[in-house]
Amino acid sequence: MDFQKCLLFFCTLVVLHAVLSFKASVSGNKCKETLANISFSCMRLNLHSIPPEIPSSAEKLDFSFNDLGTLHRNSFPSLPYLTFLDLTRCGIILIADDAFQNVSNLTILILTGNPIKQLEKKSFRSLHNLQKLTIVDTGLSALEKLPISHLTQLQELKAGKNIISSLKVPLYVFNLTSLRLLDLHSNNISSISLRDTTVLRKMDLTNLTLILTQNHISYVQSGAFDGVILKELHLRSAFDFPYAKNCCLKAMAGLKVDKLVLGNYRNTKLVTTSGSGPLDGLCMIEFQEIHITDIDDLSGHYPNARDIFHCLVNATVIKLLNCLLTDLKVPIFPKLKMLDLSYNNFENLPAAELSNQNTLETLRITDNWFLTSFNSRFLNMSSLKNLDISYNHITMRQCCIPQFSGADQLIILNMSYNLEIRFEGLAFDGIENLEILDLRYTKIGGFGDYPLLKNLKKLSYLDISYASTYFTSENALEGPANLKVLKAPGNLFHRGIVYFMHNPELELLDISHCQFDHLPQGTFKGLRNLQHLDVSHNKLTTIDFVTSPSLNTLTLIDLSNNNVPGIPQSVLDHLPKKMIVFDISQNPFECTCDYLSFFKWATEHKAILKNPNELLCKSPLSLTNTRVIDSDICKAKTLFIGVTIGILIILSAIAASIYKYQFHLLYCWILMKGYRSTQLQECKFDAFVVYSSLDEHWVMNELVENLENGVPPIELCLHNRDFQPGQLITSNILEEGIMSSRKVIIVLSKNFIASRWCKFEFDMARSWQFLEGTPGIIVIVLEDIKEEEIKHVFRLHKYLKKNTYLKWKDNALSSMRFWTRLRKAVLSGKR
Repeated sequence: MDFQKCLLFFCTLVVLHAVLSFKASVSGNKCKETLANISFSCMRLNLHSIPPEIPSSAEKLDFSFNDLGTLHRNSFPSLPYLTFLDLTRCGIILIADDAFQNVSNLTILILTGNPIKQLEKKSFRSLHNLQKLTIVDTGLSALEKLPISHLTQLQELKAGKNIISSLKVPLYVFNLTSLRLLDLHSNNISSISLRDTTVLRKMDLTNLTLILTQNHISYVQSGAFDGVILKELHLRSAFDFPYAKNCCLKAMAGLKVDKLVLGNYRNTKLVTTSGSGPLDGLCMIEFQEIHITDIDDLSGHYPNARDIFHCLVNATVIKLLNCLLTDLKVPIFPKLKMLDLSYNNFENLPAAELSNQNTLETLRITDNWFLTSFNSRFLNMSSLKNLDISYNHITMRQCCIPQFSGADQLIILNMSYNLEIRFEGLAFDGIENLEILDLRYTKIGGFGDYPLLKNLKKLSYLDISYASTYFTSENALEGPANLKVLKAPGNLFHRGIVYFMHNPELELLDISHCQFDHLPQGTFKGLRNLQHLDVSHNKLTTIDFVTSPSLNTLTLIDLSNNNVPGIPQSVLDHLPKKMIVFDISQNPFECTCDYLSFFKWATEHKAILKNPNELLCKSPLSLTNTRVIDSDICKAKTLFIGVTIGILIILSAIAASIYKYQFHLLYCWILMKGYRSTQLQECKFDAFVVYSSLDEHWVMNELVENLENGVPPIELCLHNRDFQPGQLITSNILEEGIMSSRKVIIVLSKNFIASRWCKFEFDMARSWQFLEGTPGIIVIVLEDIKEEEIKHVFRLHKYLKKNTYLKWKDNALSSMRFWTRLRKAVLSGKR
């Protein structure tokens, strides 16, 4: 019967576990609601259909990385408002007619990574509003196989990473009047013929971007692009080798394109061949903007650096990025507006080489690792407005005359992230039109000592973040009276000086990380338009300065990461009225009643506090890391915490006492079960031996051998031999050991003193001796023990002071005397 009950119980547990596992599995496969009733994500849930819990109000659904197999007309529930659907890598093999009839308002459909074998003629018939179709990596072999002729709203068709072998554009493209992007990157297009581009040559494609990057084009039939007009044409890594590139570009004669993108990807290595330069074919193409990236063979093909540009002279924008250029010789570009020579190997800034480009408006020469000097001048560059020479390793000992004397219309100057620039005198004389100056993370010298910016009356934006500058003069920022943005974190300001009185139009001021420990009210005097003030990561202990009438226009104040203990009521009453964001997080707040008004204010103004959960108490210790915005932090919480701590202290004391006296409590509990005197029962043993298991060798080989095998034999009780299995150890010690024996033998050693059980057994024996009223404990000192060690066992130390004990010595004479005395002590009183 018991076996049947156990079997039934086991089966019940198995069934319950299975049910719970199933529920956990189902709940684990639930789609996430990323935006209430609007956006849902079912990604990677191993689903085979659209879950019915997706509401009809859904507008966006990410169903990628699931398993659908076939899309038929009932694959989707009715989702009339759905506009975005991602079916990436869902194992779709077949898309049947009208598969999307229940999601007919889609504008974006993503089918990337599906091994589509069949598209029926009416697969996309319902998608009249579709604007973006992504069918990348689906095994598509030709654009003609896409049944999309009716998608008149289609703007983007992305069909990269397929096996399309021809650029042949189907006739249905005539219907796609809204098409703006045709992406065929990473296909197998190797040749382009006249027949392939028939449609392109007959259409108005002035708004179309055609991407053919990472194909394997080796042949273009002459005239294939004659008359074709494109917005952009991307041909990065589209040719197998430079010779093919040149030939194919020449064959594209007659092509007109606003932006042409050429070059390689950094992991693409092309075989260099002899012959004409790889850019010579560009002379046959009409373009406005050209981007050439990662071509590292230009210097080898063009020993005369000027020849690199001979087919680019009519461009308005030229970008030669990461082409390993080391020097520069350029012709005069009659139309050039923008030139970008970033990521090359220049050692000197080619200012002289670029002089006389009087149409150039923007020049970028950034991220040149070897570019360390700027010694030449920009001459006759009257149109240059934007100069970016950031992220180089430039060191300038004297700036900025005469370097910029020929660029007097300069508006934007970016020299950030360089090594060191030193300014002297009227450093910006000749470029008084400067409006934006960026010097961040560049060590600048002489900037804080005198008014270097005095002649920059139009300057509106200045960034000197972490420029290792020490401001010592109150006139250091004199000049740009119309300055609106000043970013100066990570610099040092001499204490007690007002620096911003010359910049009354400031709207944003960042002086974080500047080691301020005090800011007097007059610091911001006259800043009538200041809206954003960042003084975070300083050492401020008070924020009285925010009550200055000059700061009434502030909408954002960042005081985070300072040493502010709290905000008094006098400051709270005068905070700027227009403040929208107030960040005072990460300060060591003192959560005492002195700042009770601040706690209430913070609770009432959580809407404007940034990171309110990071307003944490630092002191007192009882409230460490408690949130300031929690109400009644001064009263109720203090009382609650005090009571709680008191209870915890009491409970801890009780727990410690129980742990310390656990054996004694167990002993009392056993005694309460009932008392049986040894005088009323017959003892089974002559002596119960209390010893450490580490001394078992001596007990068995010496004590047991001499007492139990002697004459007369003495019956010993040993815990490892005579205790009853299945009972509590404490019960065995008392009932089977002490209560069933006339005497108790204590084998005292260092191991005994280290054993809690041994000390417990001794205490029980002492208590039993007291109840019996007869001497029954015999102590054997097995080895020399220091008195300091015995003192740790208070009762034992006291007992040895008042009672005689035996001491074991391992020699023949002493051993004989020892066993005689021990046998006599054990047998005394035996009837």
